[in-house]
Amino acid sequence: MNDELIFLKTPSGEDAVRNRTRLVQRNLRMVLILVDGLTDVAGLRQKAGDTVMIDAALADLERIGLIKAAATQPGNSDGPVTVPLTVVDSLTHYAEPSGNFSQVEPEETVFADEELAAVEGSGYEPIRAEPTPTESERKSPLNSLTNWWGSAQKRRAQVREERIYEKAYGQDSHTHVGMTEVRIRPPRKKRTKVGRIVAIALLAALALGVLRTLLYPYNEYRPDIEARLSKMLDDEVRIAAVKVSFLPQPMIMLEGVRVGVDAYATADMIRMKLEPRSLLEGLRYREVKVEGLHLRGSGLGRVSRWFQPANMGEVPFDRVEVERMSLDLGWGNLRNLTGTAELDKEHGFVGFVARASQGDFRADVVPQATGFKVSAKASEWTAPLEPPVALAALDFVGTLTAERLVVDKFEARAYDGLISGNGLVAGNMAFKLALRRADAGRLLEGLRAPGLLEGKMSGQVQLANDSSSLNWLNQSTRMEGAVTLTHGSLKRMDFASALRSGAEQASLQRGGDTGFEDLTGKFSMDARSFRISSVRLASGLMLASGQASIARQTGMITGTANVEMRGSASAPRALISISGSASNPELKGGH
Repeated sequence: MNDELIFLKTPSGEDAVRNRTRLVQRNLRMVLILVDGLTDVAGLRQKAGDTVMIDAALADLERIGLIKAAATQPGNSDGPVTVPLTVVDSLTHYAEPSGNFSQVEPEETVFADEELAAVEGSGYEPIRAEPTPTESERKSPLNSLTNWWGSAQKRRAQVREERIYEKAYGQDSHTHVGMTEVRIRPPRKKRTKVGRIVAIALLAALALGVLRTLLYPYNEYRPDIEARLSKMLDDEVRIAAVKVSFLPQPMIMLEGVRVGVDAYATADMIRMKLEPRSLLEGLRYREVKVEGLHLRGSGLGRVSRWFQPANMGEVPFDRVEVERMSLDLGWGNLRNLTGTAELDKEHGFVGFVARASQGDFRADVVPQATGFKVSAKASEWTAPLEPPVALAALDFVGTLTAERLVVDKFEARAYDGLISGNGLVAGNMAFKLALRRADAGRLLEGLRAPGLLEGKMSGQVQLANDSSSLNWLNQSTRMEGAVTLTHGSLKRMDFASALRSGAEQASLQRGGDTGFEDLTGKFSMDARSFRISSVRLASGLMLASGQASIARQTGMITGTANVEMRGSASAPRALISISGSASNPELKGGH
């Protein structure tokens, strides 16, 4: 198309712009606004920034009679453009508008829909009625949000067209008719309150939409949600309330969730965060979080059957985050756990990764037919036992069901040594443990036994408790085994001094320590006392053997020890009695 060619609007084109009738597509309408009878094709291209669109639109507008090419002054191609008087008349028609431009009543359309559609390449789109929404669509808050967004997009396009119109017609321009310069004034809009009224109406509609979303009775969907969850969990599910929030992001909240007739699993809140784009498609969840989950040990078998593949269907999430979880096993409570449940469409409930709120603890829990296989590792973690046990490291493998906890492997670094073994918790407690180089003083303190021994302790110990409980050191706890201590000392008892005193005269000996290279004996504990028997102690040239017992309630100590010095046949020997209290024992020697 010739770059110097100038187009002007025909009367039909002026009517189309003035009355804002929808006669052409939006791109044709914008080009029609830009055509002013003064700007050549090159200038129009520069204004629009799209050469292909300008050329095609000008051809279509000329074909349907909304614009026509302007004639130039004969013999003077470089002179000013001469605008026909009819055009000047139509332009000066806008010089003094009598009313508000935006409120001019639309006149009869120049072309009927059928005529414009018949023109090839006209770009005209007949206006078609929008389909009437159904009752359920009008009722849906998501559909209301979608309609509001579509209206906002249309309004944005209208504002953009207004800006282009103002840019094209917003300033006075000049042309020449013969030797006379003519000023062409654009149509001026009369200032009214219509824009303000429209803005207020839009804000009111938006406010009403937000209120309707917030106050919508979402509990109407509760039966459907309960039915879907009941199928997924293969058990009855009841929900106290359903709520929806859209800030800071869309979220569905389920309050007071109960699973099972006996409520073996409850949750304070389930928050399901939606993918924003899924509001216009099938709902998809960015995150599902369960807060305040409480499980009873009696329901562990049923929990392991949650999310079976046959019951999952199209589950729009693949993991569940858990916060503030507690597990009541009857014999003990595990509290303040967090974790993640992994789901798979083919395998259902794949597993659960649990973490403690304090310390570095992780447990991988895999569902089985009647319970869970548990593998746990920890470092610098305090086991929730009574009394507490501080573990530098833990490696645990076992099986947890509603009836029992089977410990297949237990290794822990505690009391500056290594404790390992296996056991069973099922109505009662029974463990076989091995000690290696544990600190005797710290271990006795952990057992709440008198701290009369120091050194590195190793041995085999059996622990039993008639009541399965995390209070593993109660009145029914029993322990027995054989132990060996190396490079230690016997606190508050000096056998060498007692041996010398006994050789001279029978007298009481208090205080002092007896260091030793080796000490062996049998250790036992029950509700009444701590006992050590078959003791053999080696300290340089001194040998000692004997036994002692300490009452758990009073701390009183009784015992005897045969002490002798090696090296000659005449070396002293003595039978030393032990009495008093564990905090202040008394030694009395004799021949």
